[in-house]
Amino acid sequence: MPLSRREVEVEVSDTFLRDAGTESLAGDLEHVRDLRVKAEGRLRESIGCSLTVTLTAPGTVPRSDGGKLQRVLDRRALA
Repeated sequence: MPLSRREVEVEVSDTFLRDAGTESLAGDLEHVRDLRVKAEGRLRESIGCSLTVTLTAPGTVPRSDGGKLQRVLDRRALA
């Protein structure tokens, strides 16, 4: 049975995008890649497992009706 892929979506700040001079996090910009690698390293050090970090624009991570972030989204297809 294959292992589940674990991914963490991290919203960057408006300031990060402005300082990066971009509106998109797509592509292979060095400072975007550096932030993603740094976040993956910090997560690995603090919780002891590897996670894939995906950087997203501000306001793109789903929120509940009350405005709080949805902390866990289980996207596995269970049979």
